[in-house]
Amino acid sequence: MALGAFAFSQKRCLGREMNRLALHEQDELHRRERFTLRPMSIAKQRMGARGERVAEKWLSVHGWEIAERRFKNGHRDIDLVATRTPRDGGREIAFVEVKTRASNNFGGPVSAVGWRKQRELTRSAKVWMSRFQKPGDTFRFDVIGVILGKENVRVQHVENAFVVGTPS
Repeated sequence: MALGAFAFSQKRCLGREMNRLALHEQDELHRRERFTLRPMSIAKQRMGARGERVAEKWLSVHGWEIAERRFKNGHRDIDLVATRTPRDGGREIAFVEVKTRASNNFGGPVSAVGWRKQRELTRSAKVWMSRFQKPGDTFRFDVIGVILGKENVRVQHVENAFVVGTPS
């Protein structure tokens, strides 16, 4: 192999390696961006607050009392903690996650509560229980999806939206 051909071959291999590294760096940057929490815009915060007010009204019309709004546990929070007393006694507690959207696109608001959010809700609920639990209490996790359309508001209430697995 001539010296010039060897240098060209090395240069081509080096070029491939540089491209591979550049693509890897680009993939890593996209991965980090995807999992980086970005601050919500003021408009989205207002829409979320409006959705939570709609969910509060929905719950109160259906016999629930709001015990807590935005129960905070570190950086985690539970949107609403609702209680009601069934006829058989005791106290029923619902830890409610409210998701508000402008439309039902991309699976709608209820489908936005994935396993990570469920894990965070579970951890915060355990803190709430350790502070406020009374004998005879029963607990559940609900999700309320609110769609704030231009003409109307739609509410989807999923009771017992998920079950808590083994403690983590």
